Amino acid sequence: MLKKFLATMLLTATLFMFGAAPTTFAAFTSGNANGPGLLLAEVNGYGEHELQPSFLETFREEMADALNTVQDFNVQVYLSTGLPGEELSGDDATFALIHKDCIAYGPLFEVERANAPMIRHARARFGKEYFWDEEKMKARRAGKFKPYRIHADSTAAAREMGEKYGVKYLLFCNLQEVDARLKHSLFSSHVNVNEFRAKKLRTVSNFYLVNTQTGMVYEGLNEKDKTSQILSLIGRYGQAATVQNLLQCLFEVQAQETVKDLCGSAKKAV
Repeated sequence: MLKKFLATMLLTATLFMFGAAPTTFAAFTSGNANGPGLLLAEVNGYGEHELQPSFLETFREEMADALNTVQDFNVQVYLSTGLPGEELSGDDATFALIHKDCIAYGPLFEVERANAPMIRHARARFGKEYFWDEEKMKARRAGKFKPYRIHADSTAAAREMGEKYGVKYLLFCNLQEVDARLKHSLFSSHVNVNEFRAKKLRTVSNFYLVNTQTGMVYEGLNEKDKTSQILSLIGRYGQAATVQNLLQCLFEVQAQETVKDLCGSAKKAV
């Protein structure tokens, strides 16, 4: 990670030295130079509960590391130029728009589990009553794990970003939920990431693979908790593992499974 960070800083400094616009910068990650280009465009959290920025950053790093191992794509990672709390602009805003459209149009989207900006976006696209129509929701869910289209404006924006960065695919990751609680607690209260007691951990993320040439989108889902397949990772940290230790493991597993899906059904679907 240190080498990756230093390389990124060096490349960024070089770009500023020669006057390149920062929003056009995507750091080369790995993969097959002859494979189709893929840009990890945005990792964000559009779930109902606000996430710590460190969770999003850790998940983005795990995604970049997992993509670093594949040979199916020629991978790049987009580096946001905005500061936390600032209004998005430039490519940051464009990628956020496409990401929210992928979520809103996806068969797995549940408006009651989204945050306020995501809800406003979905209602602007479909109307206020749409997501409470049982028949429409039933028809939408029937398209689960099948490719779908987003709004024409976002399709055009995705095509433009594909041409700009020289990639066939854009990848978006929505870290929808991170839940860390005390295990066997009467009140099951939320805990600090440095808490050392036994934990119940759960993470939920969706990913969206957008084909910039066809406009088709594939939506994937990963749900993980400590009891599913993380028990074997306890040995890495011992019984005194912190929440942060175990979340790192969960994010790592989620990233690996996301990449596995990308190299299989997702890539073929779109």
